[in-house]
Amino acid sequence: MALLRVWNGTTWVKPYFNKTRIWNGSQWAYTKTKFWKDGQWKESSITITPDIFNSGVSQNIIAPPNSFSVVIKLWGGGGAGSSIANGYGAGGGGGAYCQKTMAVTAGVTAFTYSVAAQTALTAYGNQNPASGYYSEVTGAVTLFAGGGGSGYGNPALGGLGGSATGGDLNISGNNGLDAVFGGNGGNAAYGGGAGGTGSAGAGAAPGGGGAGGQDDAGGRGAAGRIIFEWYISE
Repeated sequence: MALLRVWNGTTWVKPYFNKTRIWNGSQWAYTKTKFWKDGQWKESSITITPDIFNSGVSQNIIAPPNSFSVVIKLWGGGGAGSSIANGYGAGGGGGAYCQKTMAVTAGVTAFTYSVAAQTALTAYGNQNPASGYYSEVTGAVTLFAGGGGSGYGNPALGGLGGSATGGDLNISGNNGLDAVFGGNGGNAAYGGGAGGTGSAGAGAAPGGGGAGGQDDAGGRGAAGRIIFEWYISE
């Protein structure tokens, strides 16, 4: 059985691996893998190419040419802030975050994705507005990032943050604040959008919860987001 060899610039030598470094015959060095192409040795390169989706329902995507791995990131949508006539509403919860790293086969591995939409502006006096919508990936894997709950009731209570399933990371969104604590929307999980502030402030994308209305309409919950980060080699 042939032994693994590496080209050190002069001759083929047996490599000795030490974490991310390789012995090149004279010293430990950080190296790139070399391969033979067009009559010469070339260094391979790896690039990360993201596809970012802020909208879309039941859309299909296939692993691009020369891809070998993908990191999939999902944020659910934010819940809407509530409104109470002649009173203060509560904030909607923030959207959840889901992340998955997996191997893919270029041109073969396929996914279907749906991105959470923004909620409608809460009508004045509506104590139970729309909860946040979810983002989802299916096909080669099933990933789910739930939307935040809406602010609700009288006295007004903040919506719960959304929850996530299926990923290597599944992180719930932050809860919206009760009216007595200001009624701000909850932040989305893991670097997502901030919750809305003030009277009827909209949540920031991706996934921020809307703020409660202060004798006003309630704020919109933000849309979610899905990112496919493709690892591509020559």
